[in-house]
Amino acid sequence: MDIGKRTKIILCLIMMAALLTGCVGGKSYYSLKNEEIPETETVEQNESEIDSEEPMPEEYEEYDYSYTDHDYDFSAYTFSENYINAICAAINNGDFTLVQPYLKRNSALYNAQKSRVEKLYSKGEKEYVLSCQVEDIDWINKQKGTLILYEMVDTIDSAGKSSIAEVTYEYKIEYVNGRYVLSDRLKQKKD
Repeated sequence: MDIGKRTKIILCLIMMAALLTGCVGGKSYYSLKNEEIPETETVEQNESEIDSEEPMPEEYEEYDYSYTDHDYDFSAYTFSENYINAICAAINNGDFTLVQPYLKRNSALYNAQKSRVEKLYSKGEKEYVLSCQVEDIDWINKQKGTLILYEMVDTIDSAGKSSIAEVTYEYKIEYVNGRYVLSDRLKQKKD
């Protein structure tokens, strides 16, 4: 967890006060009489209040945080965006290993994307992500679910001609050994 600016400043002030008053390492180098010690008041502050100045990124504002069965839903959003960027990088560089960590080994999607990377690279095509958005994640259990992902990709052929494709796919997503993998692309959703 990242410590906010305000928290860092407060910690620095406490450390400076400890040094200036001689209270270091649990020892007090100055002695005060009981009547000289001021009473302190404990103020409880919610973590969300500490870093409340920083707004949440727009793409996550509509996410339903009350859904607690899967604490890792938020990470699945980041995973999905990284996957789309990785498949484009793999195609552009002819290097399947760039997208391989996002795919379940020897699954239908793994084999299809491996062939796709080889085919498009050999044709000299390039792909660039213009937009992607997770539209829904529906967990069947703690390890398996479906992911609906909107993708807008600009494909540039070897002649330099650009074509933009907007598609929404339904993927099988799995949470295995502490990480996500995609195992299949079930169908293209029509709007």
